[in-house]
Amino acid sequence: MKSYTLLSSLILIFCYSSALAQLKGASSLDSKSMFQQTIEQSSAIDKISKTENTPVASIVNDNYYYVGPGDVLSLQIIPSYTLEQMLVVSPENTIIVNRNWEMNLKGKTLAEVKKMISDTISSNISNAKSIVGLKQSRSVLVNIDGNVFFPGSYIVPASYCVSTLLKIANQPKTGVESNQALSAQIARNQEMKDEKFKFLTESGFENLLNYSRRNIFIRHLDKTGAVADIDKYYSLSDNESNPYLREGDEIFVPFDKNQYPTVSISGAVRRSCISAFKAGDKASFMLGLCAGLSEDADLENIYLVSPGTNERKKLSVDKSGILAEDYDLQPGSLISVGQKVKSKTSSNGVISVVGCVANPGAYISENNNLHLKDLIGLAGGFTDDAYLPLAYILRKDVNEKKNEYYERLKSFQYSDLLLEDTMRYDIHINLRKPYLACDFVAAFNKNSSNDNVKLEDGDFIVIPANPKKVFVFGQVNNPGYVEFVEGKTLSYYIDRAGGYGPGAEKERSRIIRGKTKAWIESKENIYVYAGDEIYVPTTPDVPETTKQQARASYVNYITAGVSVLATLSYLIISIWGKK
Repeated sequence: MKSYTLLSSLILIFCYSSALAQLKGASSLDSKSMFQQTIEQSSAIDKISKTENTPVASIVNDNYYYVGPGDVLSLQIIPSYTLEQMLVVSPENTIIVNRNWEMNLKGKTLAEVKKMISDTISSNISNAKSIVGLKQSRSVLVNIDGNVFFPGSYIVPASYCVSTLLKIANQPKTGVESNQALSAQIARNQEMKDEKFKFLTESGFENLLNYSRRNIFIRHLDKTGAVADIDKYYSLSDNESNPYLREGDEIFVPFDKNQYPTVSISGAVRRSCISAFKAGDKASFMLGLCAGLSEDADLENIYLVSPGTNERKKLSVDKSGILAEDYDLQPGSLISVGQKVKSKTSSNGVISVVGCVANPGAYISENNNLHLKDLIGLAGGFTDDAYLPLAYILRKDVNEKKNEYYERLKSFQYSDLLLEDTMRYDIHINLRKPYLACDFVAAFNKNSSNDNVKLEDGDFIVIPANPKKVFVFGQVNNPGYVEFVEGKTLSYYIDRAGGYGPGAEKERSRIIRGKTKAWIESKENIYVYAGDEIYVPTTPDVPETTKQQARASYVNYITAGVSVLATLSYLIISIWGKK
């Protein structure tokens, strides 16, 4: 490695000597100084190559990225000096190009810096062309405040825009996830957004956009200010509306107002939406914000409706969503995109069945009118090893909750459960599965119409094989698997497992169903199925202090009873004595 670095250094010296010989008015450097600077240059290259890569949020646009202290630029001079040079911007916001020209980069964009360096090289080195790029962006310290979950100071790459910082400031920091109160707050906020989203979606709108996203204020170190408009950036790819971060930026995200003017777009678009209105908004802004027209959009039926007068102005839009003529929006403007009339088609579903059927796989349910028996018939019926007591159907849980912790809090809000019940409920809700209530034995062996359920798109049917065994454990003399025999109850399997063990609490023995994991109390007409488990608990261990308290309570009860009897006897004797 050292020999490679030395060889690189010698090559650099030779190249510098050749380049300097062509410079107009360049200062002379002795070999020792050049060698030392070259070694430092190689060290800088090696350091950058070992630097851990920072996640990329967006591709840097040199027309909007402002160069600052700590940025590393790369320079190649062709054909005089083709090896890459590293130009590190100093704390004073300057660089020294090719060891000869100092440049002040204050307030300069990357595009402007590239031009400055290119002009300097071409005017001082004959037939030379320079290639300049951003090798590594600096880290900047910025502060964000206002309507974010985690306001405060952040160290981020200068290549990040305001929109990226906004995402970071709304995500839990490392180590904060375990804070239940904070998690509940985040969950509640998300739940409120989800409920609002659902309400508006059912009305044809998605309220994903708000006032704060369009009015983020940025104050720079030089006392100048700017306003970030994230919606405009995403709609029109307007980089000025989503500026890059600079050192010392103070960013304030405003809180949503109760009332503010809005504009909206709905109909045959990929995303109907409502946005805060800002002066200068045009129809193209809303067309970009809705992510484009849907495939069934009617291009001859797109109108801009003016507020108050309900005047309809037809918009000429092509398939890509480009307007032939743009129009200014007013507060309350609405763009309505018509939808082509669809041909009437049947609504089909896909049902899957796996396990012990002749032909497992996915089957089409025409018009969603397929029942369980019909589906099994399509699948060729059950195989010989199919075991119906363990068969089940899983249905897509359309009400699956994203914020489980918050949902449990909502469920407990009006609950009259005891503490023990609440703990058990918490276990149940965490481990629940979206089973469809259906008894396969009743459906196929007893011809129960209630259990011949109607299937829906996405249903998943599982037909397991007969496990031919029952597992017995707990306080039995010989716990383990016992061969399954049809029509036997709990007592049969206890006997096969060696009988009850010492300390067994027989009355609390339970059958644990293999299909549902439900605990069933043993009775004469309750049969055990293959795949079930039988558990025999032991007599609970009671601490000595608890036993002493129980004995003391018992003595107190006896004493109180004797006292009451004595009092009654005295009263009776007193009354009879008077007579």
